[in-house]
Amino acid sequence: MLEGWAVKVAGTKWGARLQARAESRHPGVPFSDVMALGLAMGLGGGLFGLFFFDGMLAAAGTALAAPWAADRFFHKLHGNRAARIEKQLSEALALQANVLRAGQSLSRSLRILAEETRAPMKEELERMLAEVELGRPMEESLERFSARIPSRDVDMWVTAMLVHRQTGGNLAGVMDLSAQRVSQRLQLRSEIRAMTAQGRLSGIVVAVAPLAFFFLLSMGSREQMEFLFSSALGLTILISGLLMNVAGMIWIRHALRVRV
Repeated sequence: MLEGWAVKVAGTKWGARLQARAESRHPGVPFSDVMALGLAMGLGGGLFGLFFFDGMLAAAGTALAAPWAADRFFHKLHGNRAARIEKQLSEALALQANVLRAGQSLSRSLRILAEETRAPMKEELERMLAEVELGRPMEESLERFSARIPSRDVDMWVTAMLVHRQTGGNLAGVMDLSAQRVSQRLQLRSEIRAMTAQGRLSGIVVAVAPLAFFFLLSMGSREQMEFLFSSALGLTILISGLLMNVAGMIWIRHALRVRV
């Protein structure tokens, strides 16, 4: 039943994006299993909020937050897959350029990359090549490869290969220039993360401290906190506090975000 629902959801525009995100964050896990875990976490979060906070608003909030928290947890547990692929991309582009100069075709160069690189890029390349062997066009397989990895560098790489298949040209030279650009961008990102580390830590503290304090009060002083859930003024205060906390998190993230 879940597999049927997953196919229907993946058939929609937003469902296809959700499936691509799930495949990128949780490789090897069927989309139906990801949906089942999300539904289970939502149900568990709703029951948790209803039991501990005794309010439908709190239950709805925890039901929506639980799947997001689970997704973030597993994402951090397995590491940022797209970032790991980006770190491998510079060497992969340089290797592909050398293979192309040796007179090999594009598909052969991708096969050599799949043999020489390490996971997770190796897994994604092998999956793309397996799709081609099963009859999927190379262009479509490259586009699916790019959709599974949310990275501008990977998009640029795939776009260069797609343009080469349509118009030809010196793809080896393009790969060399792309490798230099990716390497410089990774170095700049590392410097930016080092300079903004203190600000990001402050943002986490500012975001988590009010929620932790609210949770402790709800556990230890449920009678006093009942006012927040049983009256219009209390709900207004609660919603206003949550909105201001979210606004503070967004503002800090926006102030520290530098796109390179």
